[in-house]
Amino acid sequence: MRPRLGFAQEVVRCVEGLNYVCPVAIQPHQLLLQDFGDIEIVEKLVVISPDDENKHVAPLKNGVKVLLDAYVPKRRWQYVAIEEEEEAELEDALIQRCLLEYGERITVIVNEDNEPTMEIREDKGKNQVDFMAQIASQVAAIASGGTSKPRGVSIRGLRRLTKNDPQAADFDRQFQKAKKQATKMQQDLLSQRREREGELLQRVVSAPEEKKDNTEGRAGSSVQSLLHLARAQLKDHELHVQQLIEEKTELNGKMKDCHARATALDEALFAVKQEMEEVEAQTPKDATTQEHLVKLQQLMKKNEELKHEKKELRAKCRLELETLKERIEKLKLHVAQDANSQDEEALRLNEIEHMHAQVAQKHKEMKVEAAKQTRAVHLKMKQIDEIPTRIELVQYERRFVELCDEVALTLDETRKYYCVYNTIKTTLEFLEKEISLINSISENFDTAMSSKTATQAFFMQIENIIQSVQGTVAKQKTARDGHKFSVETLESKYQLLLEQERTYVNAIREFQKECEKNEKLLVRLEERAQH
Repeated sequence: MRPRLGFAQEVVRCVEGLNYVCPVAIQPHQLLLQDFGDIEIVEKLVVISPDDENKHVAPLKNGVKVLLDAYVPKRRWQYVAIEEEEEAELEDALIQRCLLEYGERITVIVNEDNEPTMEIREDKGKNQVDFMAQIASQVAAIASGGTSKPRGVSIRGLRRLTKNDPQAADFDRQFQKAKKQATKMQQDLLSQRREREGELLQRVVSAPEEKKDNTEGRAGSSVQSLLHLARAQLKDHELHVQQLIEEKTELNGKMKDCHARATALDEALFAVKQEMEEVEAQTPKDATTQEHLVKLQQLMKKNEELKHEKKELRAKCRLELETLKERIEKLKLHVAQDANSQDEEALRLNEIEHMHAQVAQKHKEMKVEAAKQTRAVHLKMKQIDEIPTRIELVQYERRFVELCDEVALTLDETRKYYCVYNTIKTTLEFLEKEISLINSISENFDTAMSSKTATQAFFMQIENIIQSVQGTVAKQKTARDGHKFSVETLESKYQLLLEQERTYVNAIREFQKECEKNEKLLVRLEERAQH
């Protein structure tokens, strides 16, 4: 309590030494959360008698005791250290181990006894490798700070592998090496982080003292200059704090990278171990198979030797080929020199061969050009064939006209069907209304004839019904007359259009005849001009 009180007094002294005035005075006991402001509640509690308090408190104490007994921490397993471990483990790893010993587990599998257990089979072969991988991932998680927990198993009841296990020797050696590297890197990062935090705390604590000394030394200066100086120093400290925070984040990122590398190494070791076990499981151990393997190795060696001899032979052949090419070139030069000294007949023969080569080259070029021309002609013919002729266009036109007529006929039929359906539906509605009206009249006739007032009202209702029916009939007649008038107007327009179409057809026929006459006359004129 005393060091905490001294630290609180020091903090209050530093706050009071600042340039700005605090609106509320701060006391050390307030920083220690010992500021008792509401005394009335304390007085009320003191008034209560101890017997009443014991009556209320006794069941609560019993309940708390039952809960504590139920949830008391129990040590489920105990870590057994290896004699070869010489390095001091980290504080985070020790904390994680303690939590694991007292029931902190990864997954819970409930049995009949309601106790968390773990399903681990210590069989040989692949199950043993899985067991080793689980232990490696758990120890790597403890070494990296206890932040990541492998899922799927609990740590209670685990045993370490024996030293005489030949399958786990390589794995243990590589795992210990990776673990040492990870712990070393983590220790370096933690030491750097602690040094940074210590420097930051020293600077933050020393800042108010420096400000206090400066204010005492410059008591005669103006208050405005002190404010500006304090603000500048505060900005500098804020920038420095931001830099330290950035450095801390960088260090945290490096720590995460180290953890990721450690996990990657664990996964790689596990994969290599699995591959080795698969290869060992696949290789049979009979005498015959061993002999076959020896023969296979000898054949592989012979194959490698033959490949080497093949490479050497190729190199020798290349050298001989180069020497032969050089000899051929020398002979060609010698023949050329001899040809210069030959007579005119040899020169003529050379000229004739040269001319023959030129003609052959021209012949080849002409063949290539002829092939190009034939290809172009074939392409043009295809394009011409793709263009429809007049006969085909006429056929297409006729077919489209027939389709249009068929569509028009089907449309007229469907319209007629719709009209018939609508008329029948309207007649059905009117008949249903008429039947309902007649039924209502027949039902209410006896009651209406019982008194004069009822009969008068009944007849008035009938008259209103008759008037409404006559009105609807008049409306339907007017609608029918309008529809007839529209049909007649459309019919007259249709007749006019038919007459126009006939005149157009006659005009086109006459125009075609005149065009034919014109073509005949032009042909005769051309024949006369030629004669």
